[in-house]
Amino acid sequence: MTADIAAIIRGYIDNLPFVDKIGGLVKPLSLVRTEDGGRVIKKIIPIDCSVTHADCIKGRYTDLIPNSKYKSVIYFEDGGTIKVNDGRADFAFQSNLKMVCWLNLKLLGKDNCSVSALAIASILDAIPNNFINSSPYTRIQITCSGEDPKSPAIFSKYTYDENAIQYLMYPYDYFALNFQVKYVIPRGCITGLTPSAEIDCIDNKNE
Repeated sequence: MTADIAAIIRGYIDNLPFVDKIGGLVKPLSLVRTEDGGRVIKKIIPIDCSVTHADCIKGRYTDLIPNSKYKSVIYFEDGGTIKVNDGRADFAFQSNLKMVCWLNLKLLGKDNCSVSALAIASILDAIPNNFINSSPYTRIQITCSGEDPKSPAIFSKYTYDENAIQYLMYPYDYFALNFQVKYVIPRGCITGLTPSAEIDCIDNKNE
C-alpha cells in the first residue's frame, strides 16, 4: 500500500520544473563488487521498488544516487503503516512517508540558500489539501508533518562512494519532508490476490 501512496504523491510533483530524476518508494539494497586486486566492496543504495530485472541490467540500480548530471534526485522512504479503523464497510489506514530531495544548484542556475525553501513550497503547493480518490483508495488526505534537520544523516542508511558524498556539499543542497497520508479501502473494492503462472528463474550470468 505504501508504494501506491508514494506513487500518488509522485504524480502531483512529476512535472514541476526542477524535478529531474524521481523514483517512488525505495528500499535499501546491498551491492557487492570485487575491485582489481580482489578487494570486496559492499555498498547500500536506495532502489525503487518498481525497478525490474531488465532495468537493473541497464544500470538503473544507481539512478537514485546523487549525480551531477541531474538537476534533482527525489525518492520516498517507508515510515510504516498503521490501521486506523476496521469498519463494516471499509478499512482505514495511515501511512508515513519521507520524501528525500537532492538538488544540483549549478544545473538549476541558483546560488543562494533559499533554493530548498522554494522547492519545498512548490512541492506543497502541488499536492492537494483536500480529499482525493485513486482506486482502490478513497478519501486520501496528504499532510506534510514537517521537515527533517538538514544533515547528512538523511542519507545515513546508505553507503555511497566518496565521489557521491561530495554531492552533499555546496553547490548541492538537499532536504527531507515527512508526510502522513490517511486513506480508506472500501471492502467492496477488494478483489483479492489471484496467483498467475509461475515466473521462470532468471540467470544473471547469461544476460
